[in-house]
Amino acid sequence: MAAVLALVFLFVVASIGFMLKSLHGGLTFGSVAMVMTFGSLSVGLFLGLFKLARGWEEEVPTGE
Repeated sequence: MAAVLALVFLFVVASIGFMLKSLHGGLTFGSVAMVMTFGSLSVGLFLGLFKLARGWEEEVPTGE
């Protein structure tokens, strides 16, 4: 679980950091809205993945 969350979180942090660095000196309403939209989508993705991973840990094995 930790490896999957770390890989997702790493790309989210890197992407937001690169976007913020590219906006240096040119903040407009559209660019701020872009960063806020991407940030909210990535937080939702991370929380959803965390919830799924917690469910995978509590899964009861079935079969033989």
